[in-house]
Amino acid sequence: KYTNDAVGAVPNWTSAKLLRIERGALRELADWGEVNMGDPATLDRLLQYAAREYPAARYGIVFGNHGLGWPGTAVDESSSNDSLTTLELASALQPFAAAHGAFELIGFDSCLMGNLEVAKAIAPFGRVMVASQEIEPDDGWNYTAVLGSLAAAPTMPGAALGRAIADSFRDQYSGANAARHGEVAKGITLSVIALDRVAPLEQAVAGLATAVDASVARGGREAWLKVARARAGTESYGRSAATPNPEVYDLADAATNLRAQTGDPAVAAAADAVLAATRGAVVYAVRGEARPKASGLSVFFPPDEKMLDARGETAYNETTFAQANRWYPWLRRYATTGRQDTVKPELAAVSTSAETQAPDAAVEIASELRADDLDVARFVLAVGSAERPTIVGSVPAEPAEDGALAESWDGAWFAIGNDARRVIVPITDFEELDDANDVYWALVPVQVRLAGTREWLAVTAYFELDFAGDEVAGEFVYAVDESGHAARELDLDAGDEVRPVYYTIADDGTEAYAPSTDASQVIRLGPDADLTIDRPRVAPGRWLVGFVARDLAGNVSEQYTEIEVE
Repeated sequence: KYTNDAVGAVPNWTSAKLLRIERGALRELADWGEVNMGDPATLDRLLQYAAREYPAARYGIVFGNHGLGWPGTAVDESSSNDSLTTLELASALQPFAAAHGAFELIGFDSCLMGNLEVAKAIAPFGRVMVASQEIEPDDGWNYTAVLGSLAAAPTMPGAALGRAIADSFRDQYSGANAARHGEVAKGITLSVIALDRVAPLEQAVAGLATAVDASVARGGREAWLKVARARAGTESYGRSAATPNPEVYDLADAATNLRAQTGDPAVAAAADAVLAATRGAVVYAVRGEARPKASGLSVFFPPDEKMLDARGETAYNETTFAQANRWYPWLRRYATTGRQDTVKPELAAVSTSAETQAPDAAVEIASELRADDLDVARFVLAVGSAERPTIVGSVPAEPAEDGALAESWDGAWFAIGNDARRVIVPITDFEELDDANDVYWALVPVQVRLAGTREWLAVTAYFELDFAGDEVAGEFVYAVDESGHAARELDLDAGDEVRPVYYTIADDGTEAYAPSTDASQVIRLGPDADLTIDRPRVAPGRWLVGFVARDLAGNVSEQYTEIEVE
């Protein structure tokens, strides 16, 4: 959603303008026409202009655009989604820093850039980095507060400015502003990184990679499973309901889990070194209650070779960090060891206590699971044939210690919608917000068509669920648009349309998502952009119910049975 309105009294434009921020106004300095913001030459041109026309004792720069994490930032949607890779970013910053000294502050008002690989790339050219580990809310930073702080103390060092940025970012989404921003504040992160402390942190991470690599080399599959469990339990960012996420995980949380899971003294010592170095590098951080493990920096930790070798404008092994650190060779061992595990979880045939589900009686649905490396099990609702079902509803299922899977189904399922229409949806992930009060975030894959447009966008919708016994009430929190080159938060307004996305599972375990093409399942948002989630009874007819199990190596098994809903 872009605007054609004037900005600060500057009429609508499509070119690249240089603007000077003045008291109560923006003054246009130059118009460069159409330029590629993903070209390092554009950044170099801007830096030279700034130093020539506005010389200063210290310089700072903030990138306000889409962020990709280690692949880069500054995605230019009018230049074939070209972006500044971390290598290009460094190449543009280097000559300026050589001529004028290190930047006092390098900031990223962008998603996912609070990343060790990014910090490594820019560390030689700056003193402080400010960035978010997570996807940022659509409004980004609070520049009124930030520039007010800087105007009041123009000689403040970068660390102090970074703290002012982080505090105002937090305050913008919480406290008195919480009503306008809903629950968004619960998912925010922003950290201030001392770039001169990245080198010792990088050395500590190399030591951890070496120790874990040796542990897996000695212990084989059993050691690999311990690491895989550590990875699965680590806080991750940029999570998506239907598409591959960026696979970036909190560095300190990963080290903590590796220490706890492996039981290897060498890994424990190396993990402690990473934790100490992380505390030294992250000089300040803010985080929402839904991101309790956010320590300030993430690291790439993909599950398999496909993700490790994925290539956009650059590949991971070409980054400065991968070229210089033992982390990449360790990721290679992790991926190749996992590939050798091809045994699927064992799921027994699904049994039910009755062939029909009556409105006043629950049906007991059961199976048995055998897997020493389970990642997740799900209770699912599907349509079609049991050989190739389409899953329209999905919720996590917890097997008992003996492997028993049991669900008592009352014929209801999660549905999103408003007063005019409700449709069944799969919940692909739950995030616990408040265990004592049974409050969760639910991730739901949907497609959204903005009012007045034709294109359907791939979106993850976040809802907050409040369980009270058998009753469930849920409110829409925010949506993340994943249809473009980079994820971004998306506001939903009156007239926008939402439709559910369902999925099938291929023989190799991959999930293929596709939207419903049933026009009766399109939800049109009303004046209040009303969208809620609850758990109504499904329509009468024949349904498939069953279980899906995925192990840590990505192998998937599924079992279904048919049931008649009265």
